[in-house]
Amino acid sequence: MHHLTLRGRTYCVRFIIPKDRWFDVGKATGSTTGRRRDIVRTLGTQCRFEALRRRDAAISAICNHLNQVLQEADMEPLGSGWIPQWSSDASNGELPLATANKACVRPSSADAIMTKTPKRRALERWQRQEEPECLGVLLTRWHRELDGQVTNELLDRHRLSLRYLGEFLLGQETGDPMAHVLSLRLSDVTKREVSGFREWMIQTKGIQPVTAGFRLSCLKSFWDWSSDAGLMDGPNPWQGAARGLKRRAEKTLKPNGEKRPFTEAELLALLSADPQTNRNGKWGPAIHDIFRLGLLTGARQNELASLTVGRVIHSERPDVLWGIRVTADVGKTKSALRQIPLHPIARAIVERRLKALPHGIGQDALLFPECVPGGRDEKHGHYLSKRFATFRQAILGKDSPTDFHSTRRCFATFMATALANGVSECSELVRDHLIGHKPMALGSNTYAAKDLGWDLYCRAVLGMVEKGIPEAVREAV
Repeated sequence: MHHLTLRGRTYCVRFIIPKDRWFDVGKATGSTTGRRRDIVRTLGTQCRFEALRRRDAAISAICNHLNQVLQEADMEPLGSGWIPQWSSDASNGELPLATANKACVRPSSADAIMTKTPKRRALERWQRQEEPECLGVLLTRWHRELDGQVTNELLDRHRLSLRYLGEFLLGQETGDPMAHVLSLRLSDVTKREVSGFREWMIQTKGIQPVTAGFRLSCLKSFWDWSSDAGLMDGPNPWQGAARGLKRRAEKTLKPNGEKRPFTEAELLALLSADPQTNRNGKWGPAIHDIFRLGLLTGARQNELASLTVGRVIHSERPDVLWGIRVTADVGKTKSALRQIPLHPIARAIVERRLKALPHGIGQDALLFPECVPGGRDEKHGHYLSKRFATFRQAILGKDSPTDFHSTRRCFATFMATALANGVSECSELVRDHLIGHKPMALGSNTYAAKDLGWDLYCRAVLGMVEKGIPEAVREAV
């Protein structure tokens, strides 16, 4: 791909002008900016091998044309203009004896450096610079830098966004969209193509505005990183590409509506059903226990599915609640690192799970060993999410706008109900601490203590179950 680039689906040749001649060539060719860094001309082919055969002739034609324009502007042509005595343009066409005797004598590096002017050395350094790397190489570097900071699932979404871009650029042509887009350079994607890509996703591909905005955001992040790394001189073509999509998405009616908490009737139906009878097999007991723990703790699905013996907080005092600990290896965000008290109903589930484990088990043993890890990030809640969806849809139907995350919505609803019923401990700040969210108010997230004390959290959980959960649901749990 050296000196080759793609414009759409057609190969072009790129002639790089030496840095010290940018302004000369720009003035001679009438550039609006006063300088010209390169010349790009089409090769009239979509075949890479044919483009390689045509490349040298195109470079020679561009160079000859530039030299002619420079001479007409009374400027020196590109290159030094030096002609060796042994070339066909020499007078006698024979190699002089003095030159022949010295042909095999290589000057020392010190002599070579002394004979070069600073301007000449700068020019050679510029000419030795490699072509800008293709997107495939840059993507590997970017993902290597993001390794450990984001999930593998998010990295896969970045690749999918690039694949969609390649599919758009290829159009009706055959070929691998991912291979095509990874062979491009950053400058090959223009603002016009970005605008066309947005329209193509929504109108041709039928992608929802929210998803289209996410695809555009992924690509913008990639170009932002490239710009911060000094690999791109111009503005980011993806800047502002997702503008207006969020408002457009708000006006688009979703088939199932917004996700919401379970209603009391739905909770009673789920709590009274046997998960093992709905094509879930061995997952029935895990769904039975984790669903109830989700309602009573507000913890995320993966936080509960990956619960280990060492993360259970024991208490020898009868008036102090047990608890569970969410650690950094399973916490979604920094705010997710927390300790959650266990109501006696939830404690009974955890104790039963601890007693079922083999004797002498280690601290890393899972309370739910049936929740094997899966997915790109090897999360323990991966397969549980699928099995719970099967159970939920069998009871509530496929059109119900709920999921396992609705247990957290229920927990927040129970806290708000208990607060309205006089349990002052169930405040918004305590609720945010228990469910692992960063408080929205500046005074709460900046100045208030990050830990309000175990006793306060215990009173909040006890008050939530007593005053926030409907009596029929509490009995079913």
